[in-house]
Amino acid sequence: MTPLVVCVVLLVPGLSTTEVGAAMVAIGVVCGVVLARLYAPSHRPPQRSVGQWLSNPVLPAAVFVLPVVLAGATLVSGALSGL
Repeated sequence: MTPLVVCVVLLVPGLSTTEVGAAMVAIGVVCGVVLARLYAPSHRPPQRSVGQWLSNPVLPAAVFVLPVVLAGATLVSGALSGL
């Protein structure tokens, strides 16, 4: 869902790089909070080890959210941004 929302934001005409970056940071933070609430340690099934729990839902969530936040932050700051 996160990549689709980011693509929609990137296709909005007339946005400056700062606005796109701020939107990407906001999307990343909101998705990160939602995923963190969904995959909280209290929701881990007792039959799954911590390693299994980290490798299945938590790692993919971080892989999708962190690049979006970092890309948005670099767009806002103007450093390392390619747009």
